[in-house]
Amino acid sequence: MATTKHKSFGLKLAKGILLEGVSLFGSFVMLKNYERLGKYLGTCTINEWSLRDESLHVMGNAWLFRTWCKENPQEVNDDFKKAIYEMAREITKLEQNFIDFAMESYTPPKLNRQDVKNYIEHIADR
Repeated sequence: MATTKHKSFGLKLAKGILLEGVSLFGSFVMLKNYERLGKYLGTCTINEWSLRDESLHVMGNAWLFRTWCKENPQEVNDDFKKAIYEMAREITKLEQNFIDFAMESYTPPKLNRQDVKNYIEHIADR
């Protein structure tokens, strides 16, 4: 796919949103589980702040991306969309691999590996 500077910028925006919006959330979920168990409450509070901060980054960058798409409709074609879907699949796969690695030797109580992976897919699909 030949890319213009504009299209390249749009793809970088999409990649940044996916990285911030998917890659960290497996860790957030695993840490958030301790709050449910009543453990590590100070760490859970800090995790909550980080989760909110990253969510705000994603919302702001998603707004910027949608605005960019509206202002550059000539760049938004099937190849552009395909590249973003491929990025989303790869980033989701990498985060799920991280979940497998993190939960390989220890599965926290009340937290199912497949549920966490399904949540990551849900996040990526938003």
